[in-house]
Amino acid sequence: IHNVIVMAAFREKIGAISTPPELHIGAEVHFFRGIGDCDALPLLTIDGGNYIMIELPHGVWNDEIYRQIEHICTKQNLHPIIAHIDRYLGGFWTAKKLERLWELPVLIQANADAFTNKRTEKKVMRMLKDGRIHLLGSDCHNLTTRKPNLEKALRKIEKHLGTEVIARIHECEKAVLANEECISHTHV
Repeated sequence: IHNVIVMAAFREKIGAISTPPELHIGAEVHFFRGIGDCDALPLLTIDGGNYIMIELPHGVWNDEIYRQIEHICTKQNLHPIIAHIDRYLGGFWTAKKLERLWELPVLIQANADAFTNKRTEKKVMRMLKDGRIHLLGSDCHNLTTRKPNLEKALRKIEKHLGTEVIARIHECEKAVLANEECISHTHV
């Protein structure tokens, strides 16, 4: 309820802007032990719907992490969006943990920076092409060190993969915000 009040006040303040941005409320929830059984989890969904952004821990993922993600789906009846997949692309165990993650009914989000960074660009382009990335985020925290950068990433994606892939990202984005099933979500 607190978030709804804050959002209403914020919307009132920006109402004076001639073309105010479309606003949605949600949270990026850092994985914690027992997350799949947490009664408060539905309070952190995107616009009060069934989608929730989950940030997984760095390092090796054990069986309990995958089990808890499954519980978010089955016990909570929520649709997890795994945030920042590009942050987990290092180390010898990467392929195994990603393969296991892709077996789950989740959406995958990547940061725009990953598509413009020489270290991660090829991997995330391949994942996006293969339908393993569904959403794109800016991870913008400020206008200096973590600037909005979606436009640059979208141009690069379009150049390498075409407009169909951009359309697929936008379709999934619209579905999440409308609390509908993302039809572009496929398990490969």
